[in-house]
Amino acid sequence: MPIYHAICFSTATNIYIPAIYFLFFSSLAFHLRMPPSILHTTASHPHTPHGQLYLLLLDSQSQTRDEPTYI
Repeated sequence: MPIYHAICFSTATNIYIPAIYFLFFSSLAFHLRMPPSILHTTASHPHTPHGQLYLLLLDSQSQTRDEPTYI
C-alpha cells in the first residue's frame, strides 16, 4: 500500500507540476504581450470590450442633462 501511494504521488507530481508551470508561464506571457490596461487597449484596440467600456464611461461623463431627473 505505501508503494502504491508513492507511485501515485510521483505520477501525479510528474503530471500536475509541469501543467501548473505551463499555465503560469503561458498566462504570464499573455499578460506581457497584452497588458490588462484600459488605456492601452483603448489606444491600440478601440474595438475590444475594455476600450468600448472606457469610451462609454468617457461619453457618459461628458454628457450634461438639461432637464431635471424625477424620481
